[in-house]
Amino acid sequence: IAMCAVTVTGKYISYVTGYYWKIGNYVPCLWIDGKRTDLSVPPSIYAFASSVTMANGKVYVTGSYELMITKPKCIWVDGEREDIESVTWVKATPVPSISVENGKPCVAGFQYDGNYYISRLWMDGENIKLTMPRWANQATVRSVAVENDKVYAVGYYDNSYHYRACLWIDGEYTDLILPEGTTQLEASSVAVTNGNVYAVGY
Repeated sequence: IAMCAVTVTGKYISYVTGYYWKIGNYVPCLWIDGKRTDLSVPPSIYAFASSVTMANGKVYVTGSYELMITKPKCIWVDGEREDIESVTWVKATPVPSISVENGKPCVAGFQYDGNYYISRLWMDGENIKLTMPRWANQATVRSVAVENDKVYAVGYYDNSYHYRACLWIDGEYTDLILPEGTTQLEASSVAVTNGNVYAVGY
């Protein structure tokens, strides 16, 4: 069993998402106060649920699964699955974060093209590529938050030598300040309140 994300509502109800192994395949699932509900996918060996949030009384879960050729990413809204993108001949990759504003989900994730990881946002289903420096090989987005229709995401990019933490605002990257004496840093989570951006990393 792997548990990937948790959120708690004001009623102290916990929502935990993850997946488990069952007779030859991984099954994505959601636990609500400890009670497990399996999430629907077509017959697949690899299927994962990786992030969960609550908005407007609905439960949003992100994930991905593998078919013979395609590797769709998806959202479950109150258990109903919607595929947001299907990639051919590329392995399934996690969808680590989701934020919902005005009923519109914004999903952070990345694709693997056979050589490098390419970070993406899916805003209400639209695919948005995140920028990075010309000298960077790849970027990984870890967390997303939306406030007043502005999209904030954090993660890191690398140039084969060092990881560099960064903040994306509406898809455009800004380097986060490194502590003195540090050569690399990853940002792992972001929150936004009244325009103030808070990020954590290591």
